[in-house]
Amino acid sequence: MDRTASETHQTARRWSVRVRVAMLAAGCWGLCSTGVLEAVAAELPVKVFVLAGQSNMEGKAPNTLLDAQAVAPATEPFYAAYRDGDAWAVREDVFIAYGDRHGPLTIGYGSPNRTGPELGFGTMLGDALDEPVLLIKTAWGGHSLVKDFRSPSSGLPSEASLEEELAKAQERVQKDNEKNGRDEPLPTMDDITSGYGRSYRRMLTEVEQVMENAGELFPAMADRDLELAGFVWFQGWNDQYGGESEYAANMERFVRDVRKDLASPGLPFVIAAMGQHGSQPVKGAMEVVQQAQLSMNAVPDFQGNLLAIRTDTLVDQAAESLYPKWREHQSLWQQTGGDHPYHYLGSGIWLTRIGQAMAEAMLELHDPSPLFAYVGTFSSPLGDVLPTQVDLPPGNGRGIHCFRVNRQTGGLRSIGTFDLGTSPSSLVINADGTRLYSANETDRVGDAGHGTVSSYAIDRQTGMLTMLNTVSSKAAGPTYVSLHPAGRHLLVANYFGGAITVVPLEEDGRLAEASDVQAPEGEIGPTTATNAPPGSFAFSGHDRTHAHMVEATPDGRFVFHVDLGLDRIFVWAFDEEAGTLEPAATPWIALPPGDGPRHFDLHPNGRWFYSIQEEGATVALYDFDAATGSLTHRLTWPTVPPGFSGSTFCSEILLSADGRHLYAGNRLHDTIALFSVEEEGVLVYQGEEWSRGNYPRSFSLDPTGRFLTCCNQRSDNLAIFAIDEASGRPVFTGQFVPVGNPSCVVFLETAAGAE
Repeated sequence: MDRTASETHQTARRWSVRVRVAMLAAGCWGLCSTGVLEAVAAELPVKVFVLAGQSNMEGKAPNTLLDAQAVAPATEPFYAAYRDGDAWAVREDVFIAYGDRHGPLTIGYGSPNRTGPELGFGTMLGDALDEPVLLIKTAWGGHSLVKDFRSPSSGLPSEASLEEELAKAQERVQKDNEKNGRDEPLPTMDDITSGYGRSYRRMLTEVEQVMENAGELFPAMADRDLELAGFVWFQGWNDQYGGESEYAANMERFVRDVRKDLASPGLPFVIAAMGQHGSQPVKGAMEVVQQAQLSMNAVPDFQGNLLAIRTDTLVDQAAESLYPKWREHQSLWQQTGGDHPYHYLGSGIWLTRIGQAMAEAMLELHDPSPLFAYVGTFSSPLGDVLPTQVDLPPGNGRGIHCFRVNRQTGGLRSIGTFDLGTSPSSLVINADGTRLYSANETDRVGDAGHGTVSSYAIDRQTGMLTMLNTVSSKAAGPTYVSLHPAGRHLLVANYFGGAITVVPLEEDGRLAEASDVQAPEGEIGPTTATNAPPGSFAFSGHDRTHAHMVEATPDGRFVFHVDLGLDRIFVWAFDEEAGTLEPAATPWIALPPGDGPRHFDLHPNGRWFYSIQEEGATVALYDFDAATGSLTHRLTWPTVPPGFSGSTFCSEILLSADGRHLYAGNRLHDTIALFSVEEEGVLVYQGEEWSRGNYPRSFSLDPTGRFLTCCNQRSDNLAIFAIDEASGRPVFTGQFVPVGNPSCVVFLETAAGAE
């Protein structure tokens, strides 16, 4: 029986959350990665999420399709998280009620004998949250927002529209009576108006009934508090046929009314926008509805409590490409898809991805302190370079790409870009997390064609950037920036100018004019590396001096910089007051001729210094004397596996925060080599992982060390890897992020004490 919104609103007040003292004492709001004490866990309320919409929220992926794909070699890895041995997992911590069905989450809670996005949504939430999860699904095919789900504040259409609708309805019934010899009564205006909001009212009623009877439906929830924790909306198809023009207004009112009638003013709200067009261009009414849904992200008071996400980008490409010829390949189609495009091809992969994306967005809304990522790119072609330059990115990036990071999956959601056509290829963030600095590699200023560096203010709530100022780097091609530990100076390595620069920082984080520039000279190394693999033609930088990286020691007394063309590692004493550099007692050490030092990393113990050689394809270990700044070479290892031959350019070197693992990048070979760090800093090669792209220029670990993001420069993507805690091995998560010519990624943690 339908109930009015106001009646449901009164009943819903009984559902209000009672914030438990135990949760506060545990310092956990449901996103604790290490869990809580059993005594506290027993007190946590059940997290309730409402899934509402039409047929695609119902779910149209045939269970038989999922059964087939779960064991097919190509798709088995995708479904591994949903399996328990040879059977589908049955969750003990996630429950679902849908229509007359209820029980622990597994496959089959879509339309009859089918599965929908609830599988990916509930599984990810169950894995991420300490509390039990209850999903209440209220979805009916063919229902529109303009009519069936129309919420109270949208009111009824105009009287003229209602009269027109009544006339058409009466005409249909009258024609049917005449054709079939019937005498059915003609519809009345009450019949017409009662249809508006019917699904909205039914939705509220079903949510209320499940919550009131949760203990009977799910014995595990007996005597436990229920917390209404989120609402997900997945709908839109039927509004293409007359409801598209008012969809945005109706959607905004729907959100407000749901929150009011469920007595939860700030209820986290996720909207999965229409995306049945997949990789094809969206057009017509579908585009209008899609844009209306996505526009909810811009409503001022929805900021931080609502996310509208895309579903087209999650397309199952195998199903999409086969669908046009599915009748000719029915046997193959039964193992690939299960419906028409308006039902997302009945693809279990597409609908499960959508469920996962819904969960990622919901978890993001439950996290009050964002984790952000910033990706530097080549956003314009390199120009005026020597003919020996082999790395010539075309400039596919847009500048600095900004992302919100999902803490549970390592996934990145774009929140915008700071468009800059000067290739901000290296980035660094200050210790306070309030300022970001970029090296603008393709910028050219003044008669000498020097590059530039820029400073930006970071909005720690939104993650967006505001440029403060830009100054000359005093040499060409700034390719690396780092901050002195005291936070008063920016250090810049200028690749094409062969110089390093010290740039003082003003109190507000702006850049002042350079206080020192050092451009050492020396003999350029040979074009063939001493330690190059057999058959290597890797030659890129032995044509002049090339400063490639500069960074200070943790105490700030010394500054290291490597010059690839000179095959040297330089050590400088730093005068913090003057912002100047002086050669250390041992001003430089030489590497094997032609090997080309590129980057380095200092072990957390402060004693072991590791350098990676771009053309020699090696990692070298040095003992560092913190008193004098001197480096003493000890051992060298190849970055490629035994038996490798051919050309490879090394790129990044990175130590894990605990110093147990070292990662080394190989371009052309396109791998990330893994070493374990053993006694006295000795490295042991543990294997390699494909970078999942072309030319892995750099990679970074997130602040937790659980995920590694790799910048594949030539394939225009980021690849996300999970780090196996025991072995340190990067394991691909299946997540790619499109970014043109990515060069580096840095993270900003805004949660207090999280790093």
